[in-house]
Amino acid sequence: GRNQGAPPPTNAGMILRRPDGSIVRSFGDGEVDVIPKSMVVAMGEKEVLQRPNKENTYVAHCHSNELRLDDSEGNNFIVRGDNTLQVELAVSISGEEETASPRCEQSMVPYKHPDSAFLPLPTATPEPRLFVVYGDGEGEEILSPGTVAEIMRMAKSDSNTAVVDGDPLGTPMLGCSSHTIFTETSSSTPAVPLSPLKMPPIIAGSDLQMDHPWSGSAAMQQMIAKASPAAAVEDEAKFTMFRQLIEYPAIPPAAREQYLVGFEKYGIWEREHAIAHEVIGKQSNARNAIQ
Repeated sequence: GRNQGAPPPTNAGMILRRPDGSIVRSFGDGEVDVIPKSMVVAMGEKEVLQRPNKENTYVAHCHSNELRLDDSEGNNFIVRGDNTLQVELAVSISGEEETASPRCEQSMVPYKHPDSAFLPLPTATPEPRLFVVYGDGEGEEILSPGTVAEIMRMAKSDSNTAVVDGDPLGTPMLGCSSHTIFTETSSSTPAVPLSPLKMPPIIAGSDLQMDHPWSGSAAMQQMIAKASPAAAVEDEAKFTMFRQLIEYPAIPPAAREQYLVGFEKYGIWEREHAIAHEVIGKQSNARNAIQ
């Protein structure tokens, strides 16, 4: 990903610390490092930025349009801009390093690496994510209590966010409660504000009393900022974004068992009707052929 034909930059660099704890770093050479929160917490920010390798760090190679991840066990994962995935495992017994595409031809069937029975298990795995997509296009993600607690903790610590916690819902979701997060944001391009400019008394207005509401350079800068066209555009670009978490009541064991029994009966009924409909269809086709 690095431009080999040009010398590496010596005076370019950027570090972005995200509210979720992750760090984005770039030196202007076409590579962008995305360091996850888990690495920052485990090693500390100074240590993780000064380490010589980039293990367990997402590295975006902008020149070659690919995202690479090398883990501590020697496995390499590369996602390219054309939606292709390359996996290079550190251990491969059969010689096959990748499963053939398409990887998911049938539902409810696990697709594994050919050497999955012999490969060592990772010491820690990310929590699986479960998404439910309905026929009308709506969808939702099922979250664990720990994930929800972390989301609410970060929202409550944000000064631009308001949280409505534990609001009971009505029909058709009686018994459920909602946790809504309202965040004030803007569609305009973010910009770093300028540092306050201290002006000489002759420019700032030395004839004003220090207790006057418009005395001093800071007050004058506030007046100029409010009257500027950029401030008006910023106000028009602001909007409120919300995220809603729905908490479902706990299911008693008896109710869960009753549901599983009903679900099994429904499956039997569905299979029997499918066979009956198939027989009816064959009979209808036979009659049409005779006519």
